Amino acid sequence: MTSLSDFLAKHQRPLDFDSFSAWLDSLGLSTKTLNQYRLAGSVFWKWAMKHDSHWREHYRDKASPFDNHDLSQTRGNARNDGQHKDFTLAELPKLHAAALNDGHTALADLILLGTYTGARIEELCRLHIENVITVEGVQSFDIVESKTKAGIRVVPIQPALKGVVVGLIDDSTDGYLVPTKGRNKYQIRSDALGKAFGRLKTAQSFGPQHVFHSIRKTVITQLVRADVTGTLIAEVVGHETGTVTFDIYSQGASAKQKFEAISKLPKIAN
Repeated sequence: MTSLSDFLAKHQRPLDFDSFSAWLDSLGLSTKTLNQYRLAGSVFWKWAMKHDSHWREHYRDKASPFDNHDLSQTRGNARNDGQHKDFTLAELPKLHAAALNDGHTALADLILLGTYTGARIEELCRLHIENVITVEGVQSFDIVESKTKAGIRVVPIQPALKGVVVGLIDDSTDGYLVPTKGRNKYQIRSDALGKAFGRLKTAQSFGPQHVFHSIRKTVITQLVRADVTGTLIAEVVGHETGTVTFDIYSQGASAKQKFEAISKLPKIAN
């Protein structure tokens, strides 16, 4: 078995969330064993951040690469048979309407936020009011908390979201954009809304292959079909491009370019 340090050295990768996830995928071990590795890594990270000054200095602005991995699913080659499916454009408004019919406006708004940004559920739930900013004249979400370095990004607010964002800001009571009942013991703020979405989609006859993350896949598909370039899509949704030219040297697309891209997403609700 290749150790994590050997894997990082061989592939010239940094110690981050994506690299650790890729290493886990390469092992082909049971979920129980992979979770043991993850927990061991998390314990080490906390110890090093507390007791090793050099480690703390090097990683002071970095999130632990060992946290927030979903290992409940089948990994490796078998995952292809059970991977998440995206929602169709006809299915998303039905989910939004169902949330409204249930009186769950926070969940309905969250569905719209995901539909017009492609952001991860926890990224959305961690947005503060002050994370609604204006860059080069374009009102945008400043996503400053994400599970990956590439996830730290600025996403223009799609025109269809303007009214939703105004309402969320006006109604906020705790400084967060998305209201939620709380967070679980792992400090995941999206926990309650994620579970509510699970109940909602199950009631709408969707199975385990459809989750909130499926909306992210829908967004990427729609951007591809709108002829948005791959590098620009990666910037919008917070993925690395995998190339030194774009990931290291380029300062990225302009706010106007990203706004034009995100504006191509089809409107799914009135």
